[in-house]
Amino acid sequence: MVRARQENAMIAHLPHRTGRLLLRTLRLSDVDAFHGYRSREDVARLQGWSPMTREQALDFLRGEATDAPLLPGTWRQIGIAAPDDVLVGDIGIHLSADRRVAEFGLSIDPRRQGQGLGTEAVRALVSLLLRHTPVATIVAATDARNLSCLRMLDKAGLRMTGERTAVFKGETCTERLFAIERDDRR
Repeated sequence: MVRARQENAMIAHLPHRTGRLLLRTLRLSDVDAFHGYRSREDVARLQGWSPMTREQALDFLRGEATDAPLLPGTWRQIGIAAPDDVLVGDIGIHLSADRRVAEFGLSIDPRRQGQGLGTEAVRALVSLLLRHTPVATIVAATDARNLSCLRMLDKAGLRMTGERTAVFKGETCTERLFAIERDDRR
């Protein structure tokens, strides 16, 4: 029973308001906004997902438009919405089997990039994970060519911990690794 409460604790604290954003579960009504940025090749290029058709976006949302808990070994997607509740992006969260490490990935609609929304969303996610789960380390990886993401992760308080060579979508690239530990929160 305690484990089930821990797994759902972060999701139970959604929606979560920040100064300019609302982190919340995704909804079927988000399909137009979600498909708007998830269908773009230029957005998908450095992401772990491929462009989606509207029907694929709707199918994806059907699986995520729920209050299901954040379960170890699986990805859970949450929405990033503007104060008017219009979706501007999403964050995927993966919890390790032992619940000690959370990895995340972020997508922001290109029309809303460059406004600090990613930084604000990541700070809120870090706070939620550290307050409401047993997670001790939060990690992210990004392609070294994604300069805006590198800056955003730094501004959000994560530190670069290393880099690795990876083959991503058939192309060799350098990934930069970032982390924040429960003990280094600024």
